[in-house]
Amino acid sequence: PANASANLFVGNLSWNIDEEWLAREFEPFGEIVGCRIITDRDSGRSKGFGYVEFANAEDAAKALKEKKGSHLDGRELNVDFSQPKSDTPKERGNQRASKFGDSRSEPSSTLFIGNISFDATPDMLSETFSTYGTINRVSLPTDINSGAPKGFGYVEFSSIEEATAAIEGAAGTTIAGRPLRLDF
Repeated sequence: PANASANLFVGNLSWNIDEEWLAREFEPFGEIVGCRIITDRDSGRSKGFGYVEFANAEDAAKALKEKKGSHLDGRELNVDFSQPKSDTPKERGNQRASKFGDSRSEPSSTLFIGNISFDATPDMLSETFSTYGTINRVSLPTDINSGAPKGFGYVEFSSIEEATAAIEGAAGTTIAGRPLRLDF
């Protein structure tokens, strides 16, 4: 398929499933070079999705075909290619939004963060969101005249997947006493 990649997104995982178990499930299809389950930073509990990376895309495609919709620990797996980073964010966003019926803005690698406390610093944002991936940039715009913070900001990740994980994982997070509002 056009969007084939060696990296698979695996969703709807039960909380019992750890990386070892996930890797075991996918090993029969080929050599696995990476496997991670995204966990909640505070509780350490699985967020119910993860990624399995194969050494080559053919094996990933085989695994996708066999595993999509199969049951693991009583739940039906949602398996998909983790979108490669080469095509444009807009196309990726469209594919993902149409597939998952997202009502949020189109996914992009940059998160919009609203309702930020005026006491928040870029470091606080980095710390909160670095769990979900590599942060390229944090920006907290200030008023041009007064220099006061405007109460919103942006965190740019190195991929859409990371930003998506952050928006799902950090929903409801509070910084300096205020719950953040997240969107793409």
